[in-house]
Order: sequence, then structure tokens, then C-alpha cells
Amino acid sequence: NIDSKILSMAGSSLSRLFYGAPLTREPLDTVTTYCKNITTIFIVCSSTGVCQFIGSSISTLEKLKRLEIECNCYDVTNIILQSLENKLPLSLVYLRFISFELIAPSALNKFLEKCDAPLETLIISLDWQKYSFEYGYAIIKFYDRMHTLKRLETGTYMDKLVFVAIESCGVKISEIDKFKSLRYYF
Repeated sequence: NIDSKILSMAGSSLSRLFYGAPLTREPLDTVTTYCKNITTIFIVCSSTGVCQFIGSSISTLEKLKRLEIECNCYDVTNIILQSLENKLPLSLVYLRFISFELIAPSALNKFLEKCDAPLETLIISLDWQKYSFEYGYAIIKFYDRMHTLKRLETGTYMDKLVFVAIESCGVKISEIDKFKSLRYYF
């Protein structure tokens, strides 16, 4: 695999990886084996097979500070969250998880209950209109346990009471549906 060869040659000098092609297991294993100094990873996940291994692979990257995952297929969102439970490196402070699929409130709650990474920024697409209180409760519980969350970006507008409750913890909230720019490819 050409991607794996390039990644292994980059080795410990690689600090940022933006892997826009759908992720497969081989490049992910190569990164965790050869690229121990990596601090930023952006990956696109589009298959159930590799999604269940993301957490165990990423857990070995002790210098990882920023993780961005885009999930562009259905039926894997909750699998990815489950694979990340108890697996995020303690160096991770920025997590961006964007998905086309609804994240179940129970999956978010369980993920945040088991997350020991000192996340300062959480960008996550959630259906706040439908599950505002459930999501808000999970995020406030995470904040109360960790006291690290400073910024939350959400997919839609949340209930005003939940918004006020989260901001009262000192967390800055941005709703990412407010377009600042738009890229459109023909």
C-alpha cells in the first residue's frame, strides 16, 4: 500500500496527518507503529470494519492533541464513539466528530462518562432540537467531572435553558449551523 509506505518513511518526523481518503486499517496501523510524534490527525471514516479499531489504534499516540473524525456513512457513528471509550490519549485536548448520522444520547453519555482526555474543545454534530436536555446533561456531567471543557460547537440550535446551563459552567458555545463561509464544488 503506497499510503502505508509514505507514512512509514515519514515516521517520527510526521506531526500532522490529514487523511482525506476513506480510512482503512493498514494506514492506521502504520501511523500508530511509526508516527509516534503525531499531534494532529484528521480522518474520514466510511466503513464499519475500520471504525471499531480507531480507538485502540489512537490510544497508543501519546502526543496526540487534536483528533478530527468525519463519518460519511450510516450505521457507524455509534460504533466509532464506542471504540473511542476509554481510549483517547490523555494528551488530547481537541476533538471534532462530525457525522451525517444521529448520535444517540446514550452513546454520547457513555462516551463522555468514560472519556478521561482533558478535552478543552468539543465539536460534535448533534440533534439538539430533539435531544437537547439529554445531550446537555451529558456535557454538563463531563464538565463537572473534568473541569477542562472551554468550547463546544454544536450542529443545531439547542434549547435556551440548556444553552444557559452549559454556558454557566464557563463553556463557550458556538452553533456551527451559522455559516461564516461556504465552499461549493461543481
